[in-house]
Amino acid sequence: MSELNCDVIFCKNLKYGYTHCVNVPVGDALADYLSKECIEIGRLKNITVQIKDDTTLEEIDALRTEKQNIAAEAQVQMNNLDERIQSLLAIENKSDVA
Repeated sequence: MSELNCDVIFCKNLKYGYTHCVNVPVGDALADYLSKECIEIGRLKNITVQIKDDTTLEEIDALRTEKQNIAAEAQVQMNNLDERIQSLLAIENKSDVA
């Protein structure tokens, strides 16, 4: 795990009314990070956050799972289409015999 040392600033957007938070490096000026429509409403100073190093691997695993799900869903749809094609071919062949 790696560590991030920062201030967490809670801001209120005066124009749109929403509240959000911004992580800024310790000691940096707040004005560099906020627009004119925002004001600081709270701050957690000099906190240390541990960040998992394997986040990328977790994301890759999630994408692979999503890919497998999409492939399975596509296979089901392709099988349904094949069945419809075979049914239509069977009807076509019956009419040729009659």
